[in-house]
Amino acid sequence: EFIQIFVMCIPVMFLGNMIGNILSAGATDGQATNRINDVILGSDWRVNALFIGLLAPVCEEWIFRKEIISRLRRYGEKTAIMFSALAFALFHMNVFQFFYAFGLGLMFGYVYTRTSRLRYSVAMHMLINLNGSVLAPLVIQQIDPRILDGTVSEAEIMRMAEAGNMGGMGIMMLYGTVMLGLCIAGIVLLITKRKSWEFYLAPEELPAGLKIRTAYANPGVIAYLLLTVMLTGWMLFA
Repeated sequence: EFIQIFVMCIPVMFLGNMIGNILSAGATDGQATNRINDVILGSDWRVNALFIGLLAPVCEEWIFRKEIISRLRRYGEKTAIMFSALAFALFHMNVFQFFYAFGLGLMFGYVYTRTSRLRYSVAMHMLINLNGSVLAPLVIQQIDPRILDGTVSEAEIMRMAEAGNMGGMGIMMLYGTVMLGLCIAGIVLLITKRKSWEFYLAPEELPAGLKIRTAYANPGVIAYLLLTVMLTGWMLFA
């Protein structure tokens, strides 16, 4: 089940990333840049592995799953998971990351709710962060920079191909094929397993009409929403 749910996270991540990129580009006429990617590509992979791949998942899962869901699940599991995912997504203060963070937050929240064990969502979070902050940048670094920026001529590309040296393109194609396969497998699992998700009535389940008002229409949450939304906008347009 751990492997299945982790594979389901892959298409959720890619779809959310695609939506974030499209909206960011549309809102800024293509001028916005993902500062997180710039930081990751400009940092040593060991630093990324330590802070983004290992420490960040532990801290974020402890806050957004254990602390938030453990306190809110008594009022409704779906409410707790949704609130946790939204708070997690807004915490990134980045439109590029918002949608895939929200989708992954839903997945991690469900895992924590069903198991009450933080180690499972932490492990999934680590695998995804290590892929994005360590593995993918290392694969990109194997490619000749001239191929990426389009400055290499077609004749030179042909010579590189004849010499069996495509500047890391083979590694890139292998990585892309694996990720595409996982994405397709994840979509299939999401479709076939969609009816197997289980949610249970909580001890103090809130009536439908009170859930949104109770969870979101209070001073603390309103302040958090306003602050994170304003900072997200500033990060996008500044």
